[in-house]
Amino acid sequence: MKKRLPIFRFPPSFAFLALTSVSASVAALPAFPGAEGYGTQTTGGRSGTICEVTTLNNTGFGSLRDCVEMQTEPRTVVFRVR
Repeated sequence: MKKRLPIFRFPPSFAFLALTSVSASVAALPAFPGAEGYGTQTTGGRSGTICEVTTLNNTGFGSLRDCVEMQTEPRTVVFRVR
C-alpha cells in the first residue's frame, strides 16, 4: 500500500507561530499617531473615503443619514455645519 504524505509538512506549532506573528504586526499599527487607550488598535476609516456633513437636515445631500446610508466602505465623517 502506498504511504500518503500529509498535506501540511510543518508541525502545528510552526503554523501557530506564523499566524500570531502576522496578526501581531498588523495589530501594532495604531489608529492614529499618539493614540492611547482601548481603541488604539482599531482600523476606523483608514484607507476609506471622507464624508462631510454640512447640514442638520434629516435627509438629503450633506446630511448624516446620507453619509451613513449611501456608502458601504470605511469612511471618516467630518462635521462642517455652521
